[in-house]
Order: sequence, then C-alpha cells, then structure tokens
Amino acid sequence: MEEHQELVEHAVKYRTLKLSGWDKFLYYFPPAVLAATAVAIFGTCLSDKLNDVSDKLLTMRHVAIIFGLLFAAGILYSIISERLTFTVTDTKLSISQFHLFIKDITEHYGFRIESWHKEVVVFIVAPSPLATKTQVTVIYRDNKVYINSICPPYERQSLSSNNDKNIERIIEELHDEEAKYTRRA
Repeated sequence: MEEHQELVEHAVKYRTLKLSGWDKFLYYFPPAVLAATAVAIFGTCLSDKLNDVSDKLLTMRHVAIIFGLLFAAGILYSIISERLTFTVTDTKLSISQFHLFIKDITEHYGFRIESWHKEVVVFIVAPSPLATKTQVTVIYRDNKVYINSICPPYERQSLSSNNDKNIERIIEELHDEEAKYTRRA
C-alpha cells in the first residue's frame, strides 16, 4: 500500500496522524525523557535502600520530584497526542470540488503544497519569518474532511502556535465553499 494511502486509512480508522518511527521518536522524546528520569531517580533510591546506603526508600523530596516529573510527562504526552488528532467535518463537496477548494485556499493564503494525492493534501503554513511553521494535512474520504495542523517535530515548537487557527480557517472556508456550490445547484 502506498504511503499516502496508509496515511488516509490510519486517519479514518484512528483519527490521528500516522507518524514514521523517527517522527514518533521526535514527538514523544521529551515526555519519555521526563518519565525515564523519574524511573531513574526511583531506581537510584531503591539501589541505595537495598545497599544500606539509605535507611528510607524515598524521602518526601524524592516523592515530590518523581510525581512532578511523571505529571509533567503525562501533560506533555496528552498535549502531543491531542495535536496529532484530526478534526473531522462533514462536507457536501465532491472530490473534484474538494480539489478546487484546496487549490483556491492554498493560493489565497499562500500555503506551500508539500504533497498532493487524490484524497490527501499536505501543505506548509509559514505566515511570517517569526511565526512557527506548521504542517497541515487535509484528507477527503466519504464526504468527510479530516484536518490536522501540527508543528513538525524538528521545527521550533510553541504552545501557542497557529494550529487551531489553521483548522478553524479551513473549516470556515470549506463551509463557505459548500454554500457557494449549494446556491449554484
């Protein structure tokens, strides 16, 4: 199965962006490091207790650090997982109308198309040199449009990126486009 077809099937089935092994590593490395640090601290404390270096397994300080690291890892993991999730909206557009819609919005907003296949379009949004670059994936399947906007893991990350604005803008433009086709019909 071709790569873009796998992306579509994964998006439809799981509602998340399909990542390569390397991209998974890059996205999930920070929370994994936090969790591994917590485990390492616990392991060190356990080793000290077993070797009679310390009389207590964990001090309150160790407990606070371990729980803090695990909490931060969980929060970071959930933020990353949420950003990999597709927003899904129904559409009345046919696939050919969808292609025209994509062509229009990429030209209008100056999005740079990375790849375009029958059901999936990936484009890059870089509104200004100081703004966070984002990758937008738009999939058309069975009168549904799946939209994901995420900062590539190798780019400068920001908690306040334009991901939600990109998705809202595309959905708004899609509904406007549907209204145009409905009036014509």
